Amino acid sequence: MNELEKIEQYLENLKFKKQTIGGVSEADVLAKIQRLSDLYAEAFRNQEIKYEALLDDKNGELRRRRENSNE
Repeated sequence: MNELEKIEQYLENLKFKKQTIGGVSEADVLAKIQRLSDLYAEAFRNQEIKYEALLDDKNGELRRRRENSNE
């Protein structure tokens, strides 16, 4: 399961603790928002790592091609 599917599943199953007065528990809502933020941060980090690796590969390929063309 990729990160975006994890986020989608989290949101689909999201339920807030109810309070007798005031609707929902503010602490629970804040904790769930923090968890959602953590999921997005993890997804962003993983995408960043993936694209950095792709860029490194392409930069290496370009470097090799330049070296081969200079020979």
